[in-house]
Amino acid sequence: MKLTQEIVNLICDLEYKLGSHCVQEKSLTADWLEYRYPVSIWVDNPNDEEDFGHREKIRKNVRYANYRVDKETITTLQYNMGKNRLDVGKAIIDMLELLEKRYGLDFNKLEKEHRYPSR
Repeated sequence: MKLTQEIVNLICDLEYKLGSHCVQEKSLTADWLEYRYPVSIWVDNPNDEEDFGHREKIRKNVRYANYRVDKETITTLQYNMGKNRLDVGKAIIDMLELLEKRYGLDFNKLEKEHRYPSR
């Protein structure tokens, strides 16, 4: 699978779905509370005039981020859970590649067809 911008957008959509299924048990207002798990991503900080290009870790909802996630930053998506982390960007890439191999899929072709359906 080639990591194109269409595949990056698919990974962001899948991460959004995954992160939206978080549950906090026994919250103050209910027995359980659903919430969007915060995702961290490493991006260049364009506002850092002293050290332009400095990589900075920020928490963003990447589906609605005001910057474009690209093939360099998609692998930095992670969920931080105390001392542990889940590299969710890399994990979704691995899952898509497994599905391609197991079922003979081509996600690059499928995403092009999704974006530009034949009429």
